[in-house]
Amino acid sequence: MFISGIQVLSLSIISILVSAQVLFYSGIIVDEVGLGGDAVSTYLFLAIVGFSILNPIIYFLRHRARSIWLTKNHFDFLLAGLFH
Repeated sequence: MFISGIQVLSLSIISILVSAQVLFYSGIIVDEVGLGGDAVSTYLFLAIVGFSILNPIIYFLRHRARSIWLTKNHFDFLLAGLFH
């Protein structure tokens, strides 16, 4: 299965939006009930944002390294074919 950069970016954006919405609604519910909010929800949101930012960065770095490797090998193959 092939995963494109657009899919990685859209998945990261959707993850951030959904987790922000859950954090917002949990804040509204806690306020209406009169309870105190917890720090764990905020830390989980920040962790999701961190992973969602790292996800496309890692994908594009690995994809670039793979394309450079393929280009280098393809170039070496062409040179070997010219000189043999």
